[in-house]
Amino acid sequence: MDGVFSTVRTALDGAGFKHVLTMPYCAKFACHLYGPSKAAARSAPLESLHATHQINGANAREALSSIEADIISGADIVIVKPALTSLDIIRAARLRFDVPIAAFSESPCSIMHRVCL
Repeated sequence: MDGVFSTVRTALDGAGFKHVLTMPYCAKFACHLYGPSKAAARSAPLESLHATHQINGANAREALSSIEADIISGADIVIVKPALTSLDIIRAARLRFDVPIAAFSESPCSIMHRVCL
């Protein structure tokens, strides 16, 4: 989904919304923790192939590149999800980038926890 955020930011700016903050999902990892939420929403696992637009959990380099690309494109805040299994990425991003980092953690009970760093 490369380039999508840049298009959104350009459209907002062009429409006079330069003051609107943006927070794209920069590093959203494919993870089985999403299962309970999908079940609660009655969303069948095979209805969509999330792995086509989510980062492999073992690919830290891709995650940091994705975060950097969105910051260059004008992101004001970046999101890393799920937080629980991405603490190393959150730390690396905090050390490398000077923007707020939002971290979402999907719980086994389908409750969304929010943390801003």
